[in-house]
Amino acid sequence: MRTCYKCRRRKSLSEFYKDRRKVSGLAFICKPCDLKKRQNFYLKFGSVQREKSRLDRLSNPGKYVDRHRLWQIKRPDLVRASSSQHRAAKLQATPIWANNKYIKLFYEIALLEEQRTGKACHVDHIIPLQNGIVCGLHNEFNLQVLFGVDNLRKRNKFQFYFDNPVGE
Repeated sequence: MRTCYKCRRRKSLSEFYKDRRKVSGLAFICKPCDLKKRQNFYLKFGSVQREKSRLDRLSNPGKYVDRHRLWQIKRPDLVRASSSQHRAAKLQATPIWANNKYIKLFYEIALLEEQRTGKACHVDHIIPLQNGIVCGLHNEFNLQVLFGVDNLRKRNKFQFYFDNPVGE
C-alpha cells in the first residue's frame, strides 16, 4: 500500500506508475490523479503548444521529415521482408474464383482518385488478410478505396458493427 501525494488516499501499488528515478521505483501520484493533472495541463496549454509546433514546422521544413520514410531508408532488409510476407499472405488469401480484372480495377480507381484529389489513396482490405480475430480474402468483395490517412488510421483492424450493441 502507498499513499498518493495528491489525493492523500492509500492505494495498492498497482495504482501507481513505475518511475525508475524514484527510490521506491513508483511515482508519488496515483494513476487517476496523474491523468487529471495531464488533462488539466492539456486544456490549459494544449492550443499554445499546437500553435508553437505548427509555426516551428512551417519555419523549419527540413527539420521535420517523414520518420517512417527514414526508417525505410535505414532498414531496407526489414522493408523487403515485410513486403514479401505481405505478398505471400495475399497470394495465399486469393481464392481461385477471385476476378483479377475487378481487383486491378480497384487499383486503377485508387490511382485516378489520387490524381483527381491530390491526396494519397490506398486499396484497403475491409477484412484484413492477417488479423488475430479474423482473416479475409484478397478478392473484389473485400476491397475498398480509402484515402491514405484513413487507411493508416484504420491499421490492421476489423470493425465489428452490431445492430444492438451490448450494454444498451
